[in-house]
Amino acid sequence: MRFIENNWGIGFSTECVLFLREEVAHAHLTVASMVLLPWLLVTLGGLVLARAEVFFDTFTNTGCTRFFYKGVEPSNGLVPQSAAWICQRYGNQYYFATLFDNKNRIPVYSAYIYQPGPGPRANWFIEPQLVDMSYNKSMEIESSTKIDRQKLEDSQAVSTDFKQTSQTYDRGHLSPSLHHSFQASKTSTFTLTNIVPQHNKLNQGSWNAYEAKTMMNKTAGCDVTYALVGAVSGSEHISEGRVNVPSHIWAAACCIQSGGLKAWAAIAENSAKNEVKVTSVGDLEKEISKLLNRNVQLFHEECPRASEFDSFILKEDKRPSSDAQTLSSYLNIILILATLTVSLSSVGRVEGSWQ
Repeated sequence: MRFIENNWGIGFSTECVLFLREEVAHAHLTVASMVLLPWLLVTLGGLVLARAEVFFDTFTNTGCTRFFYKGVEPSNGLVPQSAAWICQRYGNQYYFATLFDNKNRIPVYSAYIYQPGPGPRANWFIEPQLVDMSYNKSMEIESSTKIDRQKLEDSQAVSTDFKQTSQTYDRGHLSPSLHHSFQASKTSTFTLTNIVPQHNKLNQGSWNAYEAKTMMNKTAGCDVTYALVGAVSGSEHISEGRVNVPSHIWAAACCIQSGGLKAWAAIAENSAKNEVKVTSVGDLEKEISKLLNRNVQLFHEECPRASEFDSFILKEDKRPSSDAQTLSSYLNIILILATLTVSLSSVGRVEGSWQ
């Protein structure tokens, strides 16, 4: 069953957009090209974005092709038996791409352009077209959707799946909100098709450190960074077998910089062990291939497989909760006020002795 329009015109449009994006990153555009760039991106990009959202064989020649370096998505070694290719659409824009495992009700990976920025949390969303291809192309807020609840639960994970195990597993983002700069883009990451059950010690500890610190350090000097974050399905489930708990969480990045390309990767057991191995893309591909027992290639062959650094283990304790941080702040204020009171009292006694 194929839902992708595969005509030469749209394919050409996609390649044009990718070519122009990479040329800008390498600063090779002529003055004439710079003048034409806005018109081309709007005109040609519009042809791509006028497409459906959920596909059943590939991201090639879709609005999400641009989230992969040179338009090349990971090899078929990552594709599960029952899969959906989701162009994550919020409003009327695509913000990242997700390969979704229908059987396990978790994403296999999400691909996006790394553009970090702060922002608030959002409502949880669901994907209507996983229920029926005739439904809305954009994600909908789960709490207000009119879709039949049973049909929704049959097609994907829902919020109630995560409640009973919330003391152990967080709703872990593959494409994290903090790696997106615009509010609409950040909001789009709160779709449950971008979420896996992630051990809270890992999600709030070392994996958070990788997302917030390691990625920022590694991308220094990068013009464009193509990011992939994925999960390897495991043997455990939550919500009475409805949603798979990944055995491993992994990440990889390929960045364009003035001196060429550089790449790096990370992988972690999804457990209380709370350790992240930061390594090369080549090493990660070997580890995933071993776990899945089939060959996996994550990026276009031009992205370096070797690394400029030795692999290392990242281990950071769970970050304090917002409540704990607030309590700590209050205690610090009380301590400061108490100290000032004692100091002022001492000054008063000294002044009194001189009167």
